[in-house]
Amino acid sequence: MSVESGGTVETDLREYVIACAQFAERDDHYGVLGIDPSADPSSVAKAYQEAIERMACARFSGKDYLELRGSLKTLKEGLDRARLVLADEGSRVNYDQLEAAKLYPNVTPWSPAASVNPPANGSKAVLGHADRVGRAFTLSETATRAMAEGKFDEAVPLMREAVELDSGDAGYRVLLGRAILGSSDDLSDDLSKEARRHLESACMRAPYDAPTRFAMGQYWRRIDVRRRYRSELEATIRCDPGHSKAIDELAALDVAEREHAKGTTDRGRWGWLVSKLTKMKATAK
Repeated sequence: MSVESGGTVETDLREYVIACAQFAERDDHYGVLGIDPSADPSSVAKAYQEAIERMACARFSGKDYLELRGSLKTLKEGLDRARLVLADEGSRVNYDQLEAAKLYPNVTPWSPAASVNPPANGSKAVLGHADRVGRAFTLSETATRAMAEGKFDEAVPLMREAVELDSGDAGYRVLLGRAILGSSDDLSDDLSKEARRHLESACMRAPYDAPTRFAMGQYWRRIDVRRRYRSELEATIRCDPGHSKAIDELAALDVAEREHAKGTTDRGRWGWLVSKLTKMKATAK
């Protein structure tokens, strides 16, 4: 890393240290290393080594060091923690589940037993695990074809059965959530809650899957919660920077919010004049 003459840290390095220190403070191990959550162990080790070398190659003047000393310490500690956690498979799984739980605190963490144990009663209880998984897959294929033809009402019961047969599959819950959202222009409270429950459960199981996060965003868009809608679009793009639908919808949301903000500002700017003119007309009468 080159530096400017006189020992002043370059702007990009300064911003890197400050930004990554913020990731470290939040224990965002993927953010502090600058890697994707799907990165393999070798990529984790490489990212850690590059970050350490980047810091070591910089030369700090006294003023720069005093300004960035706290951030540098936080960053170094965060890099070490990230390497230790993400290098160990068990620790990494636990970390991912904890991070998902922060996003969706009301969703019960998934256990492998949930997708193995058969229903307590009914004909499906006699099916073995392989049979239930196969049946669930067949139902999901049929439901997907129905949704492609716009028959969301037909897809809902199919996906409900698929989720019951293999409750640990996040993809089935996403399909069920999408089917419910598409089944009616005016969702009842019960259907809305059901869609939300399954989509949040899917996000809990697959927090770094772009289609899952995008589907969650469509739910928030449907009930017009723009803050959560934006958050899920941004999460989708972080998971998949090339997700064209999420990029287009986020751009459209930005435009809509700017126009709304401009309209609010204009009303605030001229509102006093309108009020004064209204009072003058009332007095004249």
